[in-house]
Amino acid sequence: WWETLKKLYQFNSTSYAFFVQALECQFYEVGDPKQREYIQLLDSGLPIITIAHWLKSHLQQYYHVPESLIQTILNPIDQNLWKPTSPMIEKSTKPRFLIEGPSSDKRKNIIPLIHLLEKCEMEYIWVGAVVDRSLVGKQCIAVLESIPYGQMPSVYSSCDILIKISNSEGMFGPPLEMFSTGGSAIVWDVWGAEEYMTHLYNCFMVPMNSFAAVKDAIIELSLNHSLLNQLKSNALETAKN
Repeated sequence: WWETLKKLYQFNSTSYAFFVQALECQFYEVGDPKQREYIQLLDSGLPIITIAHWLKSHLQQYYHVPESLIQTILNPIDQNLWKPTSPMIEKSTKPRFLIEGPSSDKRKNIIPLIHLLEKCEMEYIWVGAVVDRSLVGKQCIAVLESIPYGQMPSVYSSCDILIKISNSEGMFGPPLEMFSTGGSAIVWDVWGAEEYMTHLYNCFMVPMNSFAAVKDAIIELSLNHSLLNQLKSNALETAKN
């Protein structure tokens, strides 16, 4: 977390770097002093590691960070772990959706997504570090809390489509994990998604904050099994590459 960089002077090292997963200053209200603190760190001369090409371009163009200070390393995945495997919960003949994330962070839109799947009468599983079983309805097959990381591929393999509509993330990992286990995804068109996601090739990528578009994608994939199977096949190939 960027605020810990202010403690760097306490550590003796031959090199230091700033790991930038997102433009975190955007998560504060306009005028918040932390925005200025964050920008000062960008201007400090620290080498920067980003996880998406847009971040590198953005830091160069708008914050004038020299290109020589920025290195982009895309999110990797452990293919020895993340691959199609036996499902933790036996699959049915219906397409099944996966919700991933804690309900405690409103930016992850978990609660409105639950309401949407219940309204559409779609079968789903919810997995997260923090969950609230009182939030789910009769369409929920299982609520899974604090699952050990090594068992997560079995959770993902229990579903066909991950829905990830978080406002707090850019180049996110869970869709790639779903791809690796043979599923597809519905996501916002967040910055960084283009690194491995292509609309109607391996996923549905819909406009940010359009719950209507998410609903349309849910219904389309629940009815069009040939399209879903094609997306899943392309997604697995994407993950392998």
